[in-house]
Amino acid sequence: NFFYTVGIEVELIPDRLEVFLNLAQSSDVSDYQENGFIGIDNFGERITFVLDLNGLRPNKLKKNLKLF
Repeated sequence: NFFYTVGIEVELIPDRLEVFLNLAQSSDVSDYQENGFIGIDNFGERITFVLDLNGLRPNKLKKNLKLF
């Protein structure tokens, strides 16, 4: 079987927040989402958000913070 998803990824906040809009996918992926454990069956439920929290660690914030 060949599994794939195709879509558009939009970076809302550089290196922090991304949104992936799934426009097409293989029938195997659709079958798994609709009938499988996760129960996804419409476009809105296939939107993915990615939030990178690594840069929010206090030691990294201090290092990247330039006051002068």
